[in-house]
Amino acid sequence: MKTPGEDARGATHRSLERGLRLVEAVASSGGPISLAEAARRTGLHRSTAHHLLQTLVSLDYLRQNPESRGYELGLRPFLLTGRTWSPEQLAGITQPYLAELVRQSGEVASLAVYRDGAVTIVAKREHDGPVRVVHDIGAPRPIHCTAVGKAILPWLQPDELASLLAHTRFTRYTPRTITTRSEFETHLTRIRAAGYAIDDEEHLEGIRCMAAPVFGPAGQVVASMCVVGPKNRLTHKRLRALRAPLLGLARALSKQLGWRPDEETGRRRNGPPSPVSPPPEQNARGPGRGRRRPKGGGARTAWSSSGLPESSPRRQRPALRATHAGHLQEGRDRIRERAEGEPRDRRVEGSVQRGPSPS
Repeated sequence: MKTPGEDARGATHRSLERGLRLVEAVASSGGPISLAEAARRTGLHRSTAHHLLQTLVSLDYLRQNPESRGYELGLRPFLLTGRTWSPEQLAGITQPYLAELVRQSGEVASLAVYRDGAVTIVAKREHDGPVRVVHDIGAPRPIHCTAVGKAILPWLQPDELASLLAHTRFTRYTPRTITTRSEFETHLTRIRAAGYAIDDEEHLEGIRCMAAPVFGPAGQVVASMCVVGPKNRLTHKRLRALRAPLLGLARALSKQLGWRPDEETGRRRNGPPSPVSPPPEQNARGPGRGRRRPKGGGARTAWSSSGLPESSPRRQRPALRATHAGHLQEGRDRIRERAEGEPRDRRVEGSVQRGPSPS
C-alpha cells in the first residue's frame, strides 16, 4: 500500500512529465501553438493542459502571444541553452511594443535585426492614416545611412565593427549621406553617447527615422526598433517628443529578452539608456556663465564644458555624459530647424504612398 508521501511524489512526477511534454510540443511547433493543439499533441485534457501551460508561462519557460493567445517558447529555455532568437521569433515577441509605438507616434514602427553584416527589417506595424512610408519586411537596409543600422553598430564588439566598416561601401543616396569612414566613425561615437540614432534624409529624401538599440541577456545588441515617417510630420521637434517613448519601449523589450540593468546585475555592460526628461535650458551665454555664487560667499564654482561642476561626482557618470550628448544633438537639430524651416507638405516619389501599404 502506498503512503501519502509516495502518492504526492508520484503526482509531482506526473505533472513534471506532462509539463516537459508541453514544452517539447511548443518547441517543435515552430511558432505559436493553440491550447487545443497543445492538448491534442500531448494527449492531455484541455483543462489540465491549460493549468500546466499557465504555470510554464509564469516560470518564463513559455510565453503567451497577447494577440493570437498561442503559446511559444519563453525566455528561460534560451538562457539555459545559450540559443539566440530567430528573426521570426523576435518579430512575434516585439509586436506589442511596435503596436504601442505606433499608438504613441501615429507613424510606422518596425524592428530590424543584424545578421552577418546586414541589417534586415523583420517586423513592422502601420498606422491607419492614408499616407504612410513603405517599410517592407525582409528588405535589407544600408548600415551607414539608416537609423536602424546606425542604432546597432556602436554596440558591436570593436573588432567586429572594424571588420564591418572595412568592407562597407559608403554609397551616397542623398546629399545628406555620410560617405567617408572617418566621418562615420565619429558619427557612431555620438550615437553611442546619445543612445539612439536618427536618419535625417540620409537614405531617402523627405523621410526621417529614429531608432534605438535592443539588447539580449548578455548585453549583446540583437536588434533596433524605429519609428519612421515623412519629414513634414516627423519634424525635429516631433522627434524630440518621441525620443522618450522609443527609448522606454526599447528598454522594456530588452528586459523581456533577458537584458538586466546595471543596478540589478552589479556590472557594467551594453544596454539601452533610461528615458530621461530634458534638463532646464542652459544660460544663453553658454555653460557655466551667468551663474550666481552661493549665498554667504565662497569660491566660484569651476564649471566644465558639459555644464556640470568639475568637482561633481555626477560628471563621472556615463549615463549623464550620454544624456548631455543627446541634448547637444537636440541643440544642433533646433539650429538646423530654424535655418531650414519645416515645409508644410512634401510628397516623396517612391517613398510615400496613399492608400493601403503593400505587404
